Amino acid sequence: MPDVQLTITLHEQGGVDVSGPISNPILCYGLLEMGRDALKEFWAKQAADGPRIVPAPPGVRIVKPNGS
Repeated sequence: MPDVQLTITLHEQGGVDVSGPISNPILCYGLLEMGRDALKEFWAKQAADGPRIVPAPPGVRIVKPNGS
């Protein structure tokens, strides 16, 4: 089976477009569910890896947005 793509676009004005195999609801809902599972797995991995904040090495001057 060739690659299948379901694309959901959210426009700045709030409209949504969906393109892909929209005439096949079983395939579309399956793709949505697989996408949801992939996101849950991605976020779980991000949480398991811990925070991405790296402390500045000693001697580095930190400048705050107000300039101090």
